[in-house]
Amino acid sequence: MGNFIAALIIIVFFGLLILGAKETHKENKATAAMINSGHYHAEYLGGSPHIDAATIGYIKPRENGLAFTGNRTHLTKWANIKSVEVKNHEQITQDITAGRVLLLGVFALAAKKQTVHTKQYLVIHCEEEEVNYDMVFTGVNMGALASQINKALIGYRKETKALS
Repeated sequence: MGNFIAALIIIVFFGLLILGAKETHKENKATAAMINSGHYHAEYLGGSPHIDAATIGYIKPRENGLAFTGNRTHLTKWANIKSVEVKNHEQITQDITAGRVLLLGVFALAAKKQTVHTKQYLVIHCEEEEVNYDMVFTGVNMGALASQINKALIGYRKETKALS
């Protein structure tokens, strides 16, 4: 009886392992398809009043704006995007040092800082209804994505200038 239970546990374990491998393969295939269609894989970290939570998804410049597809698709219109920049971890940390000083006072100098990483962050500065906000993303090829977004943004601005 003990051998039967042990064999059953092993069979269930390997069955779950195979199912997990199939799911991972399916996710990798879906990611490859999105990247081949011009999307950039990125993790949204926060900042937009329209995207509820940090999530992993895809960004793609489109004709009418910048689309981020995570749990659902959100389109930020070109008219609302003011600028785009890529920062590294050290630059992001320097940006929040003033906030640390306000929050921790003199103890901010003693608070341990994080080590410097080579992770890149895409920061998209937006304005909507006279409210400024920054959307922050991280992932691979953030510099290339910033170039694509800036190219599309320049095209949009040239087109709207020509119409006026």
